[in-house]
Amino acid sequence: MKIKTKYAWEKQKNGKYSIKNIPIFQCFDDPDKGKVDDLTAKEIVDNFYKDVTNGYYPRTHIGHQNIKSFENKPGIGFIDNLKFKSGLFYADISEISKNTFKEIKDFKYPYRSVEYDGQDKKITGLALLESVPPYFSFPILAIEDGKFSKKNNLMIFFKDDPNMEEEIKEDVTGEEPVTEDVGEEVGEDREVQLDKLIAMMPVFQQMIDFFDSLQDGEIEKEEEEGEAMNEPVAMQKFKSEMTTKFDKLESKINLFEKRKANFEIEEKLQEIAEKNPSVNLEAEKKFLSKFSSNGDKKLYLQKLDMQNTAYPEHRMTQFARNFVYEPKNKTLEFFSKEAPGIKKVAALAYKDYEDTINQSNEKAANVFSKNFPKVEDYVIYMVDMEKENPGNFQAVKYK
Repeated sequence: MKIKTKYAWEKQKNGKYSIKNIPIFQCFDDPDKGKVDDLTAKEIVDNFYKDVTNGYYPRTHIGHQNIKSFENKPGIGFIDNLKFKSGLFYADISEISKNTFKEIKDFKYPYRSVEYDGQDKKITGLALLESVPPYFSFPILAIEDGKFSKKNNLMIFFKDDPNMEEEIKEDVTGEEPVTEDVGEEVGEDREVQLDKLIAMMPVFQQMIDFFDSLQDGEIEKEEEEGEAMNEPVAMQKFKSEMTTKFDKLESKINLFEKRKANFEIEEKLQEIAEKNPSVNLEAEKKFLSKFSSNGDKKLYLQKLDMQNTAYPEHRMTQFARNFVYEPKNKTLEFFSKEAPGIKKVAALAYKDYEDTINQSNEKAANVFSKNFPKVEDYVIYMVDMEKENPGNFQAVKYK
């Protein structure tokens, strides 16, 4: 069986293991199962880190869970460091026990299948499968041979590249191809360079390991068509040159990644400060410098962004704040387009009517009401009188 893809791993400080940067999910469009596109992917990643901020990590377990059942499948680890790139979701499986790690290494669980809640836009778990075919056909879960190193950890998703052989030859025989200083700014060209360097590093490591094995006598000397292999001195020299180049590559990549991470953190803080003027940019920079790792800095920025998110005021809130109740007087509104003198007479007549029907002399009020049952009747009557004899308004009161 030819295995093209192997994943990096490390032994944690607590004695357990983690496997790095495994593809676990991807964008899709299925009439039965739903759809995940780039926009949905961003929601999924954001929701993952919201849970992580609260200390929650989705479980990795053997076989699929039935969410309608209370039966627990054997848990073997947790999903960590979820990321999305070019249509694929990558993640680490952490907190794997020694026995389970050995089973994975022996290909007992070659397949994996994510558990996804389309309604909440959340990855809720990851199932390792022994023989059931998964929905997505990712490369089998094969892990790197030998001990973990930073070189392996930098390999994200390496596939054989037919052009890689020529690039390696040029690098080995040429004038140290990667020696210029890494700039402060991180651009797309640097991303491409970094990916190429990362892809080359496992090949260098394999060559160094090969010469180590020759020197230790682990591989017998072979001859092909009468041509003997290199003499030990020549091999040692070549190995030394390769190791030097490898160390320089690793140093440049580490420097590049450090500066790239710092740049992304500063850019995110700048974005938060622009959204919310209450954020003191310089004070936050000083506070971030106290964190020991970039991971902690990113978690802090996520919290800061959530706490200072400014939401637009609802239009009903604006309306309620500015609303002033003004009851309409339909009688006076009827005369709103009349001349100012007529509007004044109408207003005086309206007040006169209210005073008359509400007076203490009930008998007089009743007589008045019989002549003018409605306020409109009285106001219209007085306005007509004013129009016939302008300036001679006289309230008709029954007292």
